Amino acid sequence: IANQKPSINYLSCLEDAVIVIINSEKEEAFYKRFPRFEEISRIETTKMMGENQELLSIFITSSPEERYKYILENKPNLLQIAPQHQIASYIGVTPESLSRIRKRIIK
Repeated sequence: IANQKPSINYLSCLEDAVIVIINSEKEEAFYKRFPRFEEISRIETTKMMGENQELLSIFITSSPEERYKYILENKPNLLQIAPQHQIASYIGVTPESLSRIRKRIIK
């Protein structure tokens, strides 16, 4: 967004969602009209960036089993709504490896 280049990442929604697409000019005009919303937006963006940095650090330095345990402890609802193959992809393993990880944790 900031550098006006397409992202190399993509998002996939697990539940119904409403997506709002706005160009940078309209965003700036909106912020000028509603300065309090700009402040709230920046606070939330900073908070989310910190959370994403923490999650990235956890995922870089931990094993797939530790990543799965992190999800169990911090995002258990994700395990209820996401298919197992997506969970496996999220933690960087095959669905078969995820199955083995789950069996070890259950024991």
